[in-house]
Amino acid sequence: MRFTNALVLCAVLAVLPAVCLAQDSDLDTQWNDFIHYIKITQPDMVLSFGQALVDSNAKDSQVYTVASTTEDLEFLLGRAAKMNNQTAAMVKELQVRIDNGYLELRSDPVSILRSIDALTGSAREHYNASKRLIESGEYSVPLMVQRLRDDESSEELKSAIIELFPQIGKDAVRPLSVALQTEETWLQEVFADALGEIGYPMAVPRLRELLDEGELTDYSRAIVENAIVRCGGEVALKKPLTELFFDLGTQYYDREDSLMPDGRYPKANVWHWDETLGLQFRKIPHEIFCDVYAMRNARLALTHDGDNYPAVTLWLAADIRKEADLPAGQKDPLRGKTQPAAAFYIRAAGAQFAQEVLQIALDDYDSRVAIPAIEALASVAGDKNLLLTTSAGAQPLVEALTYPDRHVRFRAAWTLANALPKKNFNGDDLVISVLNEALRQSSQNTALLIVSDTDANNRMKDVLRAKGFDVIDNADTAKAIVAAYQAGGADMVVVGDGPEAADVLRAIRRESALAATPMVIGSISTDALRTMAKRDGRVVLADGELTEASLDGAMRSINDLLVGEPMMTAERNEWTIKASQAVRQLGLSNTKVYNIERTRPLLAKALKIEVAEVQIAAAEALAVLSAGQSQKDIHGLAVDEFTMENVRIASLNALAESVRRYGNQLNA
Repeated sequence: MRFTNALVLCAVLAVLPAVCLAQDSDLDTQWNDFIHYIKITQPDMVLSFGQALVDSNAKDSQVYTVASTTEDLEFLLGRAAKMNNQTAAMVKELQVRIDNGYLELRSDPVSILRSIDALTGSAREHYNASKRLIESGEYSVPLMVQRLRDDESSEELKSAIIELFPQIGKDAVRPLSVALQTEETWLQEVFADALGEIGYPMAVPRLRELLDEGELTDYSRAIVENAIVRCGGEVALKKPLTELFFDLGTQYYDREDSLMPDGRYPKANVWHWDETLGLQFRKIPHEIFCDVYAMRNARLALTHDGDNYPAVTLWLAADIRKEADLPAGQKDPLRGKTQPAAAFYIRAAGAQFAQEVLQIALDDYDSRVAIPAIEALASVAGDKNLLLTTSAGAQPLVEALTYPDRHVRFRAAWTLANALPKKNFNGDDLVISVLNEALRQSSQNTALLIVSDTDANNRMKDVLRAKGFDVIDNADTAKAIVAAYQAGGADMVVVGDGPEAADVLRAIRRESALAATPMVIGSISTDALRTMAKRDGRVVLADGELTEASLDGAMRSINDLLVGEPMMTAERNEWTIKASQAVRQLGLSNTKVYNIERTRPLLAKALKIEVAEVQIAAAEALAVLSAGQSQKDIHGLAVDEFTMENVRIASLNALAESVRRYGNQLNA
């Protein structure tokens, strides 16, 4: 029943719950009413009938079936969602039921087999069956292959199936590519011809594998060669097979759009061939699909050339990322129960491969892969291993010292510090700069302010202090950099207006203590400055005079530019402790590579953090520094009546150690 009087309808709805509507009308009627009220824009009725559909006992496949009869379905559901927040939430739930119903129908083997057998029926039956099989996509392929291999299938049915393969399109490429492994020559010809007609490049490596290693007749070879050219051009006939698999694996790793599975569903299919059972698939979480196929193609590249070392790197990186991509609480069905975690493989592979994996992670700004790579490097003894260059000549662990994510920077600095290198290396000064940054985590944030105008300088200084920053300011760039260096760096650099803004940016980035520090530049942007800021990646242009509002906006933009999760207090304290311990280790080693005296101001600040472990670690680090002020800083903590007893004892021990190493440098 359809009410036309909105007032009467609203009165009825006030009395009857949506559940009554579900009881009083069948699914088709409910759906038609739902669509009707979308078209005449009646939000209350749309919500009522739509929620009744969501809550109905009908199967998802039934909901999909009635929904699929509606033209402009996507447009109408979008219109309903825009009516108000309640209809938007309802439409979202309804869309889930529709999508689930589609998947349920398209993957139902009984329905698929029924459609396959109907291909030899009347013209109408053939048309409808073909349409359903195309909609079923990859799910129809294994059953179509099964019918092809069945001796009892008629030649008419086999011909209809062969004609239908290309019409399925992209969905058929992955299963048919795997099916090329069949030992039946005539099937290889069928699958190769279909892949050639579909024309997707992802089929090329398997086609070339068949061409290079299959026992083909001249006729079969001609079909396969033709398919390769149609999918990948003449060049695909000349490239080494290992390179083809590696390139495809890299494309999967990069998540190229043409390779992605249907994103509407939580699961995706991984295909394999069994000569007895035919085409088989395993469902895996959608999130790890590309990682799995990147690993598979890397492995195939190695199968065809054991010296293809980049394929090893690709496999390791994809394995690490697969663990990170796997949704919480879900399992990887393809990983054996006794198979080691990804960390085992990258450690076993050695330092060179860990460096290569780290380089991939840095290029992709993927901290989830970078951190395990650095941790693998940390387990490898010897500074030579840590400073290995990649095949491209880069030093990834050193490069990681300027990476946007502090989790990565800190691990890289800690690893290079604990390696206790014997010789200087390019970027060694960055190690102390990053350790200082880690030490700053538990103390007050510092801003370096370079503004020439006195009034603007004072105004910005007040704003920064109100935001909790300790401010170092100087209108002279060189003097400001020296002051920041002596203070152990800064958390942010703020530069005021002036024609020399580009010069200030260059000078700041030349100083290791500030090489990775976020910057805000309040200046009229020139093309050169915009180019520099874009290339730098951690510079925000306020594009005009600095004000409190523009600084707020710039700081939000800086947060958006940074990579990785923010650090909580406990983690910040942990890194302050680890950085302090690294400094102490360097002091005990009498290293000449790192200037650990630069850490003293930050260690002194850490003594004031009311966390016992932080204070003790900082005091023990100060004990190995030669500056006389170090003893005074430790002494101040030890004699403070508010210092906890265990901290006072540890501080006195640290002070005694310092006196033994450097003599008594305390005043009266």
